[in-house]
Amino acid sequence: MNFPVTSPAAAAQTFIRQLRKPAKILVMVSGGSDSLGLLLALIKAVPDSANADVALSAVTIDHQLRPEAAEEARQVGEICRSFGVKHVVRRWDEVKPNSGISQASRLARYRLVAAVAEELGTTVIVTGHTLDDQLETVLMRAARSTRTENTGLSGMAERTLYAGRHWIFRPFLSVRRADIREFLCREQLGWVDDPSNEDRKYERVRTRQGLEQLSEASVDLSAGEKRKAISNAAACLLKDHAQGEGSGVIWLRNEAFDQKLDMLRHALAAVAAVIGGRQHLPAADSMDRLSAFILQNRLGRMTVSRTVFDRRRDGLYMYRENRSLPSLTIVPGETVLWDDRFMLHNSSAELVDVSANGGKNTELASVIFPNVPVGVAKRAFSSMPDIFDAGGKAILKRSVLMPYELFLPDFDLELAGELAILLDCAPVLQPPV
Repeated sequence: MNFPVTSPAAAAQTFIRQLRKPAKILVMVSGGSDSLGLLLALIKAVPDSANADVALSAVTIDHQLRPEAAEEARQVGEICRSFGVKHVVRRWDEVKPNSGISQASRLARYRLVAAVAEELGTTVIVTGHTLDDQLETVLMRAARSTRTENTGLSGMAERTLYAGRHWIFRPFLSVRRADIREFLCREQLGWVDDPSNEDRKYERVRTRQGLEQLSEASVDLSAGEKRKAISNAAACLLKDHAQGEGSGVIWLRNEAFDQKLDMLRHALAAVAAVIGGRQHLPAADSMDRLSAFILQNRLGRMTVSRTVFDRRRDGLYMYRENRSLPSLTIVPGETVLWDDRFMLHNSSAELVDVSANGGKNTELASVIFPNVPVGVAKRAFSSMPDIFDAGGKAILKRSVLMPYELFLPDFDLELAGELAILLDCAPVLQPPV
């Protein structure tokens, strides 16, 4: 295969050059060749930076899955000390699941790294994901779905916002693993090979072992650019033609339906996931049905991903359907996620029971949603949390954009930012460049 490739040194220098200064970089280092190569390349790139106000530190996560992991973390620490780089080790001490261990490990790893980033005042986290990893990711996702709108085909983003607070950069996405290992050998620095990287019971290993037999035409690495383009177009559509109401309704004016169908479809998919409190955008067949409904240009309602699409004469109103809404009790001082849409905090000294409004307090519907039809206001209000304690004090902390709450790839940065405005969420943190 002959994809555009960057050397480890050039990739590190480009990353340092584009970074906003002063910068505190936290490198995720496992002891494998990719992450060690990234660490070493950054160490060498920092003195060459036009602005020397760059600090490096490293973190290793011991997942407690292999007995060798603790020793490997110690070895990484020795390497870091030899270069004068601060090194932190964290252990994943929680009970491990019986299934889905790879995904659970990934989530635990980022959670632990984010905690270290908070402690160190890190401005950016970096990982050693390579071009090889990118190819594997795209191929695995393509095998699960060949639909051209499959967002997974875009692969990993160069930048991802984690938990709304920490930017994660991947400077090596244009670097081949073989070049990293050659770089380490020249510098006489060894690395650890995780035996699980050769275990064919894992999908990624099977995909990796078949990479060299692929032709360049087999993988479309421009999918990320295409996804960002359609996502940005959807953001512009919402900015120009949509209006948010009371953190629970989005109204799309009729002129939006004159826009290109692909950008309209992407915008509606994102709205459905956010208002419906879903982690993923609707499936392609659901969006096919919604597109057909929109193209009919008839008044009526349909539901996709727990979101009601209510077509009226003045446009399309979107709000959460009134079903499968949770009831829960919040203890004093506790913060909980309700319906995957709202983060609620109990600031009182008593237990607070929270359920959906349903048919209660309907006179408040037009107060919270003053600029939408009364019928829309009442339906939307019925699916909102009843967040008033006996004293009438609201305990709503903030709205949540569930698809982007944990991982927001920069493909969707502008779209998430526009949705945050429409639904009164906190502004999206911009990357430190």
